[in-house]
Amino acid sequence: MKKYLLVILTILVLLACDKVNKTGPLTWTLENGVLTISGQGAMPNYTNTTPWRKKADESNQIITNIFIEEGVTSIGDNAFKDLNSVVFVSIPSTLNNIGNYAFSGCTSLISIKIPEGVLNIGGFAFKNCSKLIQIEIPDSVIKIGAFAFQGCESLLNISLGKNLQLIDEGAFSSCANIKTITSNNPIPPVTYSRFFTDINLHNQKCRLIVPFDFINEYKEHMSWRLYIRDNEEIKDENRITNPLEYFYSSENTNENESRPSNPWDFLDSENTNEKEIGSRQL
Repeated sequence: MKKYLLVILTILVLLACDKVNKTGPLTWTLENGVLTISGQGAMPNYTNTTPWRKKADESNQIITNIFIEEGVTSIGDNAFKDLNSVVFVSIPSTLNNIGNYAFSGCTSLISIKIPEGVLNIGGFAFKNCSKLIQIEIPDSVIKIGAFAFQGCESLLNISLGKNLQLIDEGAFSSCANIKTITSNNPIPPVTYSRFFTDINLHNQKCRLIVPFDFINEYKEHMSWRLYIRDNEEIKDENRITNPLEYFYSSENTNENESRPSNPWDFLDSENTNEKEIGSRQL
């Protein structure tokens, strides 16, 4: 009798092992298109096909939902790259890092909530997430990597956390439809070249919202001022002097070239009820 029980127990363990797979210190399961990653610690970085992508291909599954459970501290490089059918991702509050190319090419992803606690968003992390509509960078994030959101052509609204220190090269390049950028940091984040480009396409107006008392800091900052140019001086008791600025590419500095057609409006980030400061269409 004991031998039979032992055999049955062994079979059950083997079946369980077949469903639960390991990747670094974590485990993962894939059932009916739902990928669940559990455990304590950091996800490994990947250079080739991830184990869940391989499993999906072998079992003719399409990964549509990703659940990363509490305890996971990092999403590895290339972890979910080119999973173009993923529509939902759940990220835990324990996460502190999103790796390079982590969600690059997830072209069906409409929204994603980056939790407070994440410190770094890696390079190309959300590149070509072409259906992503808005992104809110929490206050904990210190760095946005190079080309992190490049090619997010549906992106309309960006909110940058108050502790963001660095926006790397091309982080929001080829995001032509952005309408609002809110920077909550009173100290303008350091930027590298082309961190915002192509926003001036389609004659579209793009609004920059910054803390009211720190408007001049943005206008005078060595990085941001490369993308902002005075147009004319406007004086009004309810408006600041010389407020009308507009966005332009740092690659287009020739005075004889035509200026981009969308002005930036500086608004009070603490009072965003359309209280405009020096706003008018060129």
